[in-house]
Amino acid sequence: MRLKNKSVSKCRILAIMAFCLIIAGCAHVKRTANEDPEILWNRAWSSFRADDSPFSAQGKITYDSPKLTQSLNFIWRQEGRRHIRIDISGFFGIGLASACIAGDRAWLNVPLKSLYINGTISGIDSMAEKAAGIGIEKLLLIMQGCPPLETGQYSIAQDSEKFYLFVFAKKDTTITYRLDQQNARIVGYQLDITGKPEYSIGYNDWKPFNNSFRPHTVELFSYRDQAGLTIKFSSRVMEQAFGKDIWEQPAPLRGLGDE
Repeated sequence: MRLKNKSVSKCRILAIMAFCLIIAGCAHVKRTANEDPEILWNRAWSSFRADDSPFSAQGKITYDSPKLTQSLNFIWRQEGRRHIRIDISGFFGIGLASACIAGDRAWLNVPLKSLYINGTISGIDSMAEKAAGIGIEKLLLIMQGCPPLETGQYSIAQDSEKFYLFVFAKKDTTITYRLDQQNARIVGYQLDITGKPEYSIGYNDWKPFNNSFRPHTVELFSYRDQAGLTIKFSSRVMEQAFGKDIWEQPAPLRGLGDE
């Protein structure tokens, strides 16, 4: 399905918000003593584990740029790694956007702009890359507290706050992980290209949930656009299995947003 440039421009912010909200976090609970940094590094990654228990969450997302600051509410439903749905609403609960991943398919609805997209993960991933500068699958990993694990050689340093920095340098790209040695937990991730920062992710406000710890505040900052996205969870609850209709794309609303 081809989109008009005008429609893409209008829906850019809502699309980015919908994609960026598809997140979940996991972390090890046990605190650690001072250990060899490589042992802590391996422990941090081994603590990331999939939890397929259904849950729902609510919270607020704030987009902040030089041209616009806007806060919206969201409801997030998840069952396993491949069934995730986000519904974004504005004042008075008015639905603004919905995004869903169901198996190998994905869809995005922005009713007020008559935008309805349905396709494969790879197809939607391409659109996310153009709209937000990052593919949806990679964004999912980054935003769920488990940034993509790099392989190969790395260097180790410490910052002024005694956090370990694990630095991977490949050609013109540098990826830096920030590790909290007290909890064997990765709390930061940054991508630099040709020595200039592209974007960074910070995980904060960790709270216990279903026998693990999860970040209740996730902050993403794009240096290129000088724009930030802050996601704050107000609640998380365990759920029974969701009905199949949750993962199905709602039909377009007739007569709403037509131009």
